[in-house]
Amino acid sequence: MNDKQFYEILPDGRYRFRVDHHTINDYNTCDRYFSLRHITDPADGMVWGSKTLNIKIALGSWWSSVMESFYNEMTFGTLPTDHHIYKFVTDAWSEHKMEDYASADDKTREVFDKFGGLDGGRLMALEYYEAFAKQHYSSWQIIGAELGFGWKDELPLGEDDKVVVYYGGKPDLVILDRAQNMIMPLDFKTKDSVPGNATLMYKPHPQTAGYIYAVNKMLDMMYGHNLTDAATRPLSPTKCIIMICARFRPTDKPRSGVRSPRFLPVYPQYSADEIEEWRQSVMEKCRRLRDSIERGVWTPRESACHLYYNGCVFRRVCSQPANIRQALLKSDFVKVEPWSPYNTEED
Repeated sequence: MNDKQFYEILPDGRYRFRVDHHTINDYNTCDRYFSLRHITDPADGMVWGSKTLNIKIALGSWWSSVMESFYNEMTFGTLPTDHHIYKFVTDAWSEHKMEDYASADDKTREVFDKFGGLDGGRLMALEYYEAFAKQHYSSWQIIGAELGFGWKDELPLGEDDKVVVYYGGKPDLVILDRAQNMIMPLDFKTKDSVPGNATLMYKPHPQTAGYIYAVNKMLDMMYGHNLTDAATRPLSPTKCIIMICARFRPTDKPRSGVRSPRFLPVYPQYSADEIEEWRQSVMEKCRRLRDSIERGVWTPRESACHLYYNGCVFRRVCSQPANIRQALLKSDFVKVEPWSPYNTEED
């Protein structure tokens, strides 16, 4: 399999899958959505994507790039300065072509203006710096930022008589918390504002469980069963960190009288039994995915039509008779590269 493939049929008839949180979540959300986003066209190896710019997704990607640069600086033993922050923000703003959203449709421009453009981005990063930089610099060792794993089949999830499954992903950070001597994955989530139920949103959650599973396995591979190494081995993670970041500054005078934070760390914690339950659930979803591929049946799930920021992007395709859906795809959508959590050439 090349790094763009997520499955192949083995000589013994089993299906070999490479999956990550996004592919499994897309299949769990809606079979048809999954087929459009992940089943490649044999003619060109491409899948379908939207022509519409989504500024909220773009801001999330921009913020992840800023945070990658921010914490990479710490891996060199350097506490970033205001000068660093401005450079990280500006470089990522250009890399993600954020100014394109300033001249998009009215709804997108409204979000762009509310965020504050590049100046709003600099303010967000400086506020994050003031809240966390010194604390994280003294209490964390940065193991890596945007560390991709799994697309070289180094992380087996399990196998049976139907499927062989490997897991992959790309947490925003992997850190060693010095006080706890524990390795933990961290992921940034951007929201319009920090939700009131933020501490409950990420457990149960397949991404948080998957990252804990992956980091545990990577520690096992690094240290093995060598008793000498075991004495210096950090504790395996039982939790991860979700750093929720509000795109928009909280109002200074909320109706409740309590000002919401702009950033909130959440710490979902799992037992070994819960991680095993997650692993078994992914195996079952892969068995169902094999069945969908074999039969070529991608059943739409109407409950998914109104998910995401503005409803499923393919909702208008599904709302039309079957005989014109392909023409609508060719008219209103574009061919894009299939999803991969990271480029193996970066390693």
